[in-house]
Amino acid sequence: MADALIDSQVPAKSGGAGMLKKSFPGLSFLDNLSEMTMLRQIGLLVGLAASVAIGFAVVLWSQQPDYKPLYGSLNGVDANRVVEALTAADIPYKVEPNSGALLVKADDLGRARMKVASAGVAPTDNNVGFEILDKEQALGTSQFMEATNYRRGLEGELARTVSSLNNVKAARVHLAIPKSSVFVRDDRKPSASVLVELYPGRSLEPSQVMAIVNLVATSVPELDKSQVTVVDQKGNLLSDQQELSELTMAGKQFDFTRRMEGLLTQRVHNILQPVLGNGRYKAEVSADVDFSAVESTSEMYNPDQPALRSEQRNNEERQNSSGPQGVPGALSNQPPGPASAPQQATASAPADYVAPGQPLKDANGQTIIDPKTGKPELAPYPTDKRDQTTRNYELDRSISYTKQQQGRLRRLSVAVVLDDAWQGITDIVRGADLLDSTPRQLYLQELLGLSQPRYLHVPLIVQPDGHKLGKSYRSPPLPAEQAAAPLTRALRALGQRPPADLAPASATEALAWGVAHWDATRIPRCATLPEERL
Repeated sequence: MADALIDSQVPAKSGGAGMLKKSFPGLSFLDNLSEMTMLRQIGLLVGLAASVAIGFAVVLWSQQPDYKPLYGSLNGVDANRVVEALTAADIPYKVEPNSGALLVKADDLGRARMKVASAGVAPTDNNVGFEILDKEQALGTSQFMEATNYRRGLEGELARTVSSLNNVKAARVHLAIPKSSVFVRDDRKPSASVLVELYPGRSLEPSQVMAIVNLVATSVPELDKSQVTVVDQKGNLLSDQQELSELTMAGKQFDFTRRMEGLLTQRVHNILQPVLGNGRYKAEVSADVDFSAVESTSEMYNPDQPALRSEQRNNEERQNSSGPQGVPGALSNQPPGPASAPQQATASAPADYVAPGQPLKDANGQTIIDPKTGKPELAPYPTDKRDQTTRNYELDRSISYTKQQQGRLRRLSVAVVLDDAWQGITDIVRGADLLDSTPRQLYLQELLGLSQPRYLHVPLIVQPDGHKLGKSYRSPPLPAEQAAAPLTRALRALGQRPPADLAPASATEALAWGVAHWDATRIPRCATLPEERL
């Protein structure tokens, strides 16, 4: 029995040894390593050493502090004062060798910025403003230096103002202000140049460039806007006055047209939406706006209503006397020269002719005595009378000056598309010019499974030039109070038979008669009708 027990324990010992062998897997690895060649053993050891080194480096790198830049750029910052402030606050820092940025620990970033700001160090621009005038000037400072300092201060202030605009990172302003002269021929106008540095990926709108031009022009006396030049850091000229004005004006006109169309479209929606509901219609409005500036001056005269402006009269009367005439003296009393017979005989004086100054005689040849004086009456001497009148008239004149406002609505096109299938349209009446599209509409309605309405095409009334009557072709409008008579003539041109007593009726009554007595079979089988048929 004892032998049996001993034999039964032998396998147990051997099993315990196998379990002990399995509990140490590294022993089998060493056995395998010993069986490898020397070259493979060296390669395996080198790989293990490299893995350990990489792991150690990763651990050391994860334990290093995270550094962040104190400022994005040191431009405009006194780096020495920043370093002194960080050193005084015992804040570690380092400088990035590639970008030159000043780095501090992420945990110390807020405290570092507060220390630097408390030390009076902050990013500033390099422009010198009017603070240059606060410095005490030397006793012998010339007028040229004073003018130069003022110009530098003005340039710096303008550059700071321009730099505060959106999309502008920095700016520089150069002013050319000539010295004033008392001589007109030596008078020169100032000019200005503005260099703007924009942020990457950004640009200036035309309105912003125009704002910069106006800002600089109004800051310098006698500086015209056309003498201001704006350039970006890439050398692009931004201040082309004509192009800027045209682009700005075109943009304003486009925005004005879109706002007008949007307002009118919204009004159409307000009318149709309560009746048709949402999604049952589409409405679009297109406005033709005239932005041309028109100024006219008219001067009219009315010759029927003249006004007397001035009048001048001149009356003269001269009567020859019978007294002695001529210059007295012996020379003037010489007898006349010998008479010469005329070539032609002149007509003799009438028998009853009495020379001026001679006594008058009656029909019996007796001398006529003046009863008042008792002397014979003498024949009168000839009298020279002259009556001259000068009148100046002022015609009735009226001068009118008209300036039409820009943005006049010249034409308005409104398109409204309704869902006729939802409305249950059964009959459609339209012009013959749309006859070609009718088969396509019928085919589309058939594909959609909609009920097909009946189409009726009426002839178009055309003008002598061949265009149909309508606003698109500048047809004259028809007043509402005069629409009854043309409507009656249109019904008659379409083959209907309106009675004679319908002519003086109103347009509403004419339409009511046309609806009640409409007969499509009487419509002429033609595409157009001349306007004379109306």
